[in-house]
Amino acid sequence: MRTARTQMIRAALGLALMALTANTHAQHGVLQEARDEVREPKPPKSPTGEVPPTDRDDLRKPWEPYKEEDDFSAMFGRLFTYWFVGAGVVATAPLWGPAVWVGDGYVETCRFAAYPNEGGMCGYVHVPVARSDTKFWSVRTRVEGADNFDGLQRIGTQVLVESAIRLGLDSSFNYYRESLESGVHDDLWTGDANVVFRFAQSEHLTTRAGLGMTWLSDDVGSDFGPNFTYAVDWFPVAPWIISSEFDLGLINDSLLLHLRATAGVNVRHCEFFGGYDWTKIGSADLCGFVGGVRVWY
Repeated sequence: MRTARTQMIRAALGLALMALTANTHAQHGVLQEARDEVREPKPPKSPTGEVPPTDRDDLRKPWEPYKEEDDFSAMFGRLFTYWFVGAGVVATAPLWGPAVWVGDGYVETCRFAAYPNEGGMCGYVHVPVARSDTKFWSVRTRVEGADNFDGLQRIGTQVLVESAIRLGLDSSFNYYRESLESGVHDDLWTGDANVVFRFAQSEHLTTRAGLGMTWLSDDVGSDFGPNFTYAVDWFPVAPWIISSEFDLGLINDSLLLHLRATAGVNVRHCEFFGGYDWTKIGSADLCGFVGGVRVWY
């Protein structure tokens, strides 16, 4: 009789223990793991920075088998998160950095002067509007020549139209002519067209970026692809104008990279500039010193 009663008590205790264990398992989900990460004290680390195996075993739940790769996965996940956030901040800095630097809060309206440094004032964009003779639209065109002094010449043009609401259109055309050793000549055309947005503006600095298309054309045919453009105009002190441009495009399977930097001096509506222009299409370098005139109106 006593034996039967003892067996019944043991069975009841066993069922209660199973229920408690099942309830404990149910409570340790993703949210509980998050709580443990925040609230549980971290184990002491060895001089090498690794957690001793015995300590790792102490942290392991009784029903969880220990896996060394869990520590590596967690560390890799944290490092990847830090790297991704840091890389995102650095990569987007050219877009948000200039606006922060010049204090552009996107609340002030602007107008354009008749030409840069008009009337002894430094710059081209008036923020806020201080004069009634400024313009809602801005148009500038340039004509230039480039030479790498190794048989390659280029003639290029650009038209840029901007508005006081920051939107604009940008288009450029380039004609390349190369003198070959055989005495014959080779030529081709390149260009792009983009919709741009002026995301930072002040009297001394304007920056714009946009998306569009780029192309290459010759006697065989024409090829097109997407394009990203980024440009800066800096007016440090009259009559100087410092400009730079960056283009990243893809024509079929070939990457197009374009970088240029120029320094110019304006005399009323005309700016005379010189600098360097570097274009790379696939493995081909189309670069050279550049000089020309840009008209602002």
